[in-house]
Amino acid sequence: MLTSGIIVPFIAGFLAVLIFHQGVWAIFSAAGKTPAPAWSMDKTGPLGVPSVVNAAFWGGIWGIAMVLLILPLFASSLGYWLTCIVLGGLLTSLVALLV
Repeated sequence: MLTSGIIVPFIAGFLAVLIFHQGVWAIFSAAGKTPAPAWSMDKTGPLGVPSVVNAAFWGGIWGIAMVLLILPLFASSLGYWLTCIVLGGLLTSLVALLV
């Protein structure tokens, strides 16, 4: 139970970064609004993995965190969606800006 409760959200977060985040980044890059291209294969430290893989990994970690925070707290549909928007849209942006 716990394994599938962690693996599925990780895969969902991982794929969400590759499809949605990087897809929007590609649109912005094509419009000349970003300094770096989407799906960048530039190495990041300290492990030297491509930056797109690093971003997708952290998207998977956020997917796990969101499931662990949201599912036990909210059974109603409205509370679930509002919490998803706050955690997914605002909290992740604040962490990216402040950390």
